[in-house]
Amino acid sequence: MDFFARMRQATGVELNDVQKQAVYETDGPLLLLATPGSGKTTTLNMKIGYLLLEKQVAPSSIMAVTFSRAGAEDMSERFDQFFSNMTRDRVHFSTIHSFAFRIVREYFQKQRQSFQVIEGKTEGMYEKRRLLAQLYTKVTGKKLTEDEMESLATYITYLKNRMTPKAELSAVKCSVDAAKDVYLAYESFKKNEAETLLLDFDDMLVYAYEVLHVDRDIRTRYQKQYAYVLTDESQDNSLIQHAIVEIIAKPHNNLCVVADDDQSVFMWRGSDVSRLLEFKHTYPDATVLTMNRNYRSSSQIVKAANTFIKRNENRYEKNMYTENLEATPISFHHFKERQVQISHLERAVTVNDNHKELAILYRNNLSAVAIVDMLERNHIPFYMKEVDTKFLRHWVTQDVLNFMRFSYHTGRVDVLEKIYMKFNGYIKKVQMQKLKAEGSGACAFDRLLQDRPEPYQVKRLKEAKSYFDQVNKLSPEAAIKIIEQELGYRKTMAKTSEALGFNLERATEVLDALKQIAKGLPTLKAFANRLQRLEQIMKESKFKKHDDVLTLSTLHRSKGLEFDCVYVVDVNKDVLPTKEDANDPALMEEAVRLFYVGITRAREHLELLSSGTPSSFFSQLKSIIDVPAGALNHGDFEVNTEVIHNKFGRGTIIDYNKESVRIDFHEHGEKEFLKQFCIERAILQKA
Repeated sequence: MDFFARMRQATGVELNDVQKQAVYETDGPLLLLATPGSGKTTTLNMKIGYLLLEKQVAPSSIMAVTFSRAGAEDMSERFDQFFSNMTRDRVHFSTIHSFAFRIVREYFQKQRQSFQVIEGKTEGMYEKRRLLAQLYTKVTGKKLTEDEMESLATYITYLKNRMTPKAELSAVKCSVDAAKDVYLAYESFKKNEAETLLLDFDDMLVYAYEVLHVDRDIRTRYQKQYAYVLTDESQDNSLIQHAIVEIIAKPHNNLCVVADDDQSVFMWRGSDVSRLLEFKHTYPDATVLTMNRNYRSSSQIVKAANTFIKRNENRYEKNMYTENLEATPISFHHFKERQVQISHLERAVTVNDNHKELAILYRNNLSAVAIVDMLERNHIPFYMKEVDTKFLRHWVTQDVLNFMRFSYHTGRVDVLEKIYMKFNGYIKKVQMQKLKAEGSGACAFDRLLQDRPEPYQVKRLKEAKSYFDQVNKLSPEAAIKIIEQELGYRKTMAKTSEALGFNLERATEVLDALKQIAKGLPTLKAFANRLQRLEQIMKESKFKKHDDVLTLSTLHRSKGLEFDCVYVVDVNKDVLPTKEDANDPALMEEAVRLFYVGITRAREHLELLSSGTPSSFFSQLKSIIDVPAGALNHGDFEVNTEVIHNKFGRGTIIDYNKESVRIDFHEHGEKEFLKQFCIERAILQKA
């Protein structure tokens, strides 16, 4: 009985022809392109089993790494499921970071160099974020906000994972003031000013790469030990991670890289899809196999996703297909307001009892807050793939809470100081300073009116006093409307975002979520308590991963997951894609890949929801679904292809690029069209 027959008998797994070929290809470099739902983890584990059972390779000679801890755990669990009764020794599955740390720790022990890790569960006196905040204040004289902390940390990760030289630091954009100077101060402090050498997670990669270059003994020993190197989710690997793997794989180059360039979505933290696209250049003798068959999704979902991803140009050409039957048609729902979108979700999830097979996906964590509120009100338990409670510390949330606090006691000058520039009271800085000198006491508006203000201020101050009196007496929902409209906060949001470079779309999302949360609550105090309650249940949700609950996840974190029913929400203009995506071809291609990841999580039921102005992706996917049979779509534009135009008749494609196509019509001469226009209007048919 051959290996595959034995595996079928022992595990129930039956591989297709391409998967079998991938298992057999053990010697030399192999790039295995695995489209969504194509069984890559099963194939990779079968390949490891083949090495152990058929080629008698020692488990210690196999290095199996993946990008994430969750991915490593999944590979390990699947391997145990298949082979725990067949092999005496286990293969060690790890993340690239944990493998890099092994190298670094060994080198520093050899050098008798002490060090401290300042991320994760730190026990020393230093912690990465606290250190960054202190250094930022030292460099700029200002305090670092939570949003700025995220941007700065991402900037540092990007620099290290892309191995950016010092001379090129200024070319890397960051929204944080003096990011380059803070980064240099941070690196200097860790190496030269602390009591011991400090390492963050990205440093593990940097030092591992350096050790493999400078320490021949360590490099040679790892290269000799690992005769076979296998990597999963390689599209997420950064430049430095690819480099580490390539060094370890030498000189055997028995390297199996499992990846899908169409699911590379972490460019912002240094992932580099170009290394996959250049694989044959790096390894001229490499084998490249493509697993195109999707075992997961219905035929409608597979066809739509396969067509949509072809709008990208920097990719391996693939044609994903499935033998699964049709299921529920893909649904498209556009709502004028986010609150109506939430109501639609509420109706949908409350009638679906199979919560384990239900997921709601979104690009930004902010989208989750109003959804969490809705789920909790309906007593629907959930698991959050990524818990993020920064919403409660967002500047819009803090502003709204301060408006409410001030309405309780309009004599609180300390609160007024935080918001006086954010409503249309026309209070001057010098007036605010005088109020501060006097301290809290009687109504601030009364004191200002008694102090002979300018004539144009009198009306505004009286109106502001009246509106704050109303805020204190109204329900939270009505109070927020007064703050937003009558006190002019919505206009302030726009001005603040423009002046300080904040994301207005994100700020609007926060305000919309606050209005949704406020619905039905009786008092302002109840509203503040509700926000605290939401923070608590979001934090608790991370412990429900294995329970029979609904899943909430960002699109980025949804990779590797699959569900019977998936809702992708806030498929809105300037969200997916963002303005930044639209202005950068590389970012736009990644946004396309991110959307592709989201829609391929669904097995049978997929709904796309938008509010406000729909995303171009929303309408493009809808046009793919609605396109008549025979109409040209992404991937169909090739030179010499015969086409029929609904007005100009028969013609031949003579040239095309990313944006346009040029056609020589037999009776009307040459014409040029925008490709996307042709696709959306279905004006070209295959001849």
